[in-house]
Amino acid sequence: MGLAASNFVLFDHLGQKHQLGDYADAKAVVLMVHGKGCPVVRNGLSTLQALRNNYQEKGVVFLMINSSPQDRIDTIRSEANEIGIDFPILIDATQEVGG
Repeated sequence: MGLAASNFVLFDHLGQKHQLGDYADAKAVVLMVHGKGCPVVRNGLSTLQALRNNYQEKGVVFLMINSSPQDRIDTIRSEANEIGIDFPILIDATQEVGG
């Protein structure tokens, strides 16, 4: 059994609210770190999307989290559109969750 995470509420890059507790019925919640311009994100996106496509119907939730205070929501949204990020990118500007 995995470790329990504390509940949190964050809004994503499209303004949607996400509360970890809302995913209590999920088999797992995968959080991938996002940073604007990050080569790891850019190079690993297709692999993460393939994993999501394989495990989503098995009850696994995939999200990204951006805890970089220098990244602005408008540039995060722009990059998501540019490179095809189709995951919610949770904005954690205060670094309370991912910091």
